[in-house]
Amino acid sequence: MAQYREELPKTVSVTCTDNEKVVEADLFSYQEDKHMDVILNTVRVRLVWKGRYFVGNQFGYEFTAKPPHKVVFKQHR
Repeated sequence: MAQYREELPKTVSVTCTDNEKVVEADLFSYQEDKHMDVILNTVRVRLVWKGRYFVGNQFGYEFTAKPPHKVVFKQHR
């Protein structure tokens, strides 16, 4: 019987909608279709699921991100 293991990326692309800058942020925590926490310049930012994107506000800026791409591994004996 095969077992499956999922892995998330260590970083995700986050876009600042105010100035259109795209940066790589460390993925801190993730709950599918609920929220994800990312680390931007040593500060944790919570992004909440809004249907197609995750959206969050911090420092007077709005940030968006797409869901992280999960990699599924099929483990054999």
